Amino acid sequence: MNEIKSWQWLIIAASLLMTTVCIVIAAWLTIQNIDKSLAQQNQPVVQAAGLPEGPSAPVVNPTKTPFLPFRFPTSISIPWLQPTSEPEPVTVVEPPLPPQTVPVPIPDSLPESYYIDGVVSYPQWFTLDCEARTAVDWAAFFGVSIDENEFLGRMPNSDNPDLGFVGRYDGMQGQLPPNSYGVHADPVANLLNQFGVTARSGKGFSWDDIRFEIASGRPVIAWVIYNTVPGTPIPYQDSLGNITTVAYYEHSVIVTGYTPDIVYLSDNGRYYTRTLQVFLASWSALGNMAILAGN
Repeated sequence: MNEIKSWQWLIIAASLLMTTVCIVIAAWLTIQNIDKSLAQQNQPVVQAAGLPEGPSAPVVNPTKTPFLPFRFPTSISIPWLQPTSEPEPVTVVEPPLPPQTVPVPIPDSLPESYYIDGVVSYPQWFTLDCEARTAVDWAAFFGVSIDENEFLGRMPNSDNPDLGFVGRYDGMQGQLPPNSYGVHADPVANLLNQFGVTARSGKGFSWDDIRFEIASGRPVIAWVIYNTVPGTPIPYQDSLGNITTVAYYEHSVIVTGYTPDIVYLSDNGRYYTRTLQVFLASWSALGNMAILAGN
């Protein structure tokens, strides 16, 4: 037999290499044709499946048809065109109304909206004297001038906010008893009466109670969470075994007006509004606690 010489091996190897290259090119062209065919068939298949179809791009023409902005369809997923990263949408949802503070139908005797002019408030002197500042401003509306320092000096002290001021007026905000905290409605109302301002306090008031006072021209002191945002009620037991409800960042504001959807507030030198839903959620944290004028 004749031996295959080295140059003949080179020719055989070159032939095999060219054959392999041709096969690879043919396979690549076949895949490209399949991809194009699938791309053309993708939209009809999605429509036939009954999936929602995104709005089409605007057509520019000389008619008076209004311009419609182009929007990319959101329900069609293209496998070879995936985004590298996409932030998740942020949804802001106001807290649901607490069951005990769902507004009842408006009685015929109450106006749908009402606002009281002339309620003037001033900034706090200390970090935790919001109740005293609010009480002094509220008394001034009814024509009784009270010095805030004197009011603070006559405030009783206790480790229970229902009985007296808990902690220091200049204490750190956002704490719970027995740390520096503040005071609830009863001691404040008692002290207002001592200064000659007829006031009554309590918990469990309804939104209609507040609206009735406002529509009668009498602003209301309400206990909320600082900045009038939703909060969480927390049970607390004092040194004598009495149990009450407290909350982080307990605060007091003056309610001066309302509409079907908005509540107007005077807050230690600030004036702002909150939606009714947010106000009710904030007010409910401490049991719908308030001070109203009169007996």
